[in-house]
Amino acid sequence: MKKLAILLSTFILGCSLMACNDASGITEQTTEFMTESTQIDEMNSQQLPDQTENNEILSLATCTIKNYEYSEEYDKIIANVSYPSFSLQGEWQEKHLALNKILNTINAVKKTKQLEEYHSFLQQAKEDLSENPDSFYPYEFNESVLVRRADQNSLSLLFSGSSYAGGAHGDYYLWGENYEPSTGARIKLRSVVSDMEVLKKQVEEQLDHYWSDAGFYDDLDHLLADRFDSDNEDDLSWTIDYNGLTFYFNPYDIAPNASGIQIVTIPFTGNEDIFQEKYLNVPKEYGIQLTCVDPFFYDLDEDGEAEKISIYGEKNEYGYYVNHKICVNDEEYDFEMEGFSVEPTFIHKEDGGSYLYIQTLSDNDYRLLSIYRLGKGAKMAEKLETIGAGYESIIPEEEEGPYLQMALLDPKSFVLETPTDILSTRSGIKHYYMDENGLPLTDDPIYHMKEGITFTVKRDFDAELFDLESGSVGEQVKVGEGSKVVYYATDNVEYGFLLLEDDRIVRVKVNRSEWPITIKGVEIEDIFDGIVFAG
Repeated sequence: MKKLAILLSTFILGCSLMACNDASGITEQTTEFMTESTQIDEMNSQQLPDQTENNEILSLATCTIKNYEYSEEYDKIIANVSYPSFSLQGEWQEKHLALNKILNTINAVKKTKQLEEYHSFLQQAKEDLSENPDSFYPYEFNESVLVRRADQNSLSLLFSGSSYAGGAHGDYYLWGENYEPSTGARIKLRSVVSDMEVLKKQVEEQLDHYWSDAGFYDDLDHLLADRFDSDNEDDLSWTIDYNGLTFYFNPYDIAPNASGIQIVTIPFTGNEDIFQEKYLNVPKEYGIQLTCVDPFFYDLDEDGEAEKISIYGEKNEYGYYVNHKICVNDEEYDFEMEGFSVEPTFIHKEDGGSYLYIQTLSDNDYRLLSIYRLGKGAKMAEKLETIGAGYESIIPEEEEGPYLQMALLDPKSFVLETPTDILSTRSGIKHYYMDENGLPLTDDPIYHMKEGITFTVKRDFDAELFDLESGSVGEQVKVGEGSKVVYYATDNVEYGFLLLEDDRIVRVKVNRSEWPITIKGVEIEDIFDGIVFAG
């Protein structure tokens, strides 16, 4: 079993570096990536830039791309596969060209490798289904990505994977990858920590404190010493967080499969002398994407000892989550919330406040965002509010590209997306920041359409010129039959804003107290050709 674990860890690491024989041309691209990776990894021995003055948070978007095969004969899914995609956004693509290139190549390699594994076990899955339809469980090979830290000193990604290809149980792993943003180089553990012996001792103490019932192998001391040896450093799974180093010991690494994954965090606080100073410099406020179930360690009450925080979602018989379960040490809190997913993000505020933003995907891709306060008052977890919005989705420039979702990494500046239905069903976005109570607050008076929709005017109508920046209303103008207008923005209450062909913006007031929606008593579909409502 230990051999299987070692092979699995090697494979996980290899997903980022391995050349794959594929007709898509990935081999050449991956070979180029491997050459560049070797070159830039050597730069770790040199002094890299240290953002000590203004360590800004990077902008990243991520998604998980899924595929599956379904058997109509047995009314069952035969196999499924998923792989992550992620990229820098906005100005950071230009500021960190080397890193952006590395991330794009990793995306391509992971996609190829995941699909290769998927097709390799698909035929076996079909055979197993036909032989054992009643006890068959779908084969899977899935992986997603979480952003653990993203600033100008380090980008730390956590890959969460699971696989099942028959047998008594599947495999589950967490694997960290860490990069230097200015060069794209992989960060070596020994370039972060000056004393590996002290670090190893700290890890042992944390394992004993939080995981004493894990049933560690008798040769735990040897296993840890071997992994922290310079020649075997790549066998360690770890991430650089904002509050310390987190290590992930996957099943069979140091304990049996039944014990799951052991996670320990070595905090910066109290251990400053063993860490390189640049990594101690973190933004004053930040967001960290969390997995479900796997614990996250953070000192909520600032007593010098980290709390063990876990987020669960309980499902009903239809696979629908019916609540959010938040556990802090031995305390457990249940909050009713329905949806198909549970996507938690931990938020740290400058005043020391800690929060959870949990996004839930519901029917018709409707997203809900639930906000919880942690570690304040009598309760360690308290629900503040649920709003009908979600993180901004990024529309691909290429038609076949994946839709990415912005990660909430900077509490001082983020975008939420909300369904609107004034002149059509469209997603509108606003810029937000977290207020002193941990809730999203916006100064934007209107929602801008993510995807403008063009209407052809079917009959003349009157509208008011409008300045979106100042909010001032201008003169009334007539918009003529046959002209083209773009549904541009809305207040999602009573006004729709239209972009005219001469680039002027007008607003129209709608009445939606009854269906159908009207403008001055005329149904909107009698005025505009191209109206689209969902449902």
